Amino acid sequence: MTSGKLQGVRVAILVSDGFKEFELIDIRRNLQQSGGAAFVVGTTKDKVKGLNPTGGEAEVPVDIPLETAMPQDFHALLLPGGGENVRNLLRRTEAIQFVKGFMTGRKPVATIGEAAAILIQTGTLGGRTLAADASLEEDLKGAGAIYVDTNVVRDGNLITARALNDVPALDVEFTRVLAELRTHSGEMRKIA
Repeated sequence: MTSGKLQGVRVAILVSDGFKEFELIDIRRNLQQSGGAAFVVGTTKDKVKGLNPTGGEAEVPVDIPLETAMPQDFHALLLPGGGENVRNLLRRTEAIQFVKGFMTGRKPVATIGEAAAILIQTGTLGGRTLAADASLEEDLKGAGAIYVDTNVVRDGNLITARALNDVPALDVEFTRVLAELRTHSGEMRKIA
C-alpha cells in the first residue's frame, strides 16, 4: 500500500557493482511505498551486483544506464555505499558529473558511508556539514566540509549517514526532505 506523500517524485539511485544491497533495496522500497518512483542508474546496461549482509551477491536490474541518465530528469539522488561500488563510480567521469549536477542544482542528495567520497570529487562541499564513514574525515575536511560523527546529518539539500546501521534514520530524513520538496515545489505540484 502506498501513502502517496511522494507522488510524482523521481529519485535516481546511482550504483555500480559492489553496492550494499540493503542500502538500495530498503530505501527504494520505502520510496515506492510512499508513492515515489526510484530508478536504478547503473554503470552497466542490464544489471548490477550488490553485496548482502551474509556475504552473498544480489543482482538488481538497471533501469537507466549512466551514459544516458541526466540529472534534470530526476528530483533527487541516492548514493548507496559499498567500497567496490564507490571505487567503480570514482573511476567514471560521467558518474562524478552526474552527481555534481544534483549538487549544483541544489537537488536533494543522500549518501551512506563511503559514498561521500564521490561528493568530495564534485568540488561542492565547501562549508557543508556531513556524516560519513570515519575513514573519510580528513578527506572531507580537505574538501572544506565539516565532518560530524553522528548517525544522520541534513545540511540543506544534503542528507548524509555514517554507515549501514544508520540507514533507517537516513531513510526517514530523506523521505521528509522529498515530502517537503513535493509540498513546496511548483514543479512538483504540477506533476501531482
